[in-house]
Amino acid sequence: MFEKPYFLGGLNILIGYVHAAITGAPRYDDPEFRKFVRRWQLQELKARILGRTTQKVPQTGATAAESAAK
Repeated sequence: MFEKPYFLGGLNILIGYVHAAITGAPRYDDPEFRKFVRRWQLQELKARILGRTTQKVPQTGATAAESAAK
């Protein structure tokens, strides 16, 4: 939500959460992945609150250059 348009971006995120809750959308089955995402999100929030710069989302598997080459 740090990109323009702020209001529409936030509204779309909220609509996505509500839609997933109403329809009972499945979550990721891997508890380790969910734990990793929660930990990363918490680190990002803490960094933003403290005014630190944040890192990009860590990539797993193929690198961006390898993905672009395909």
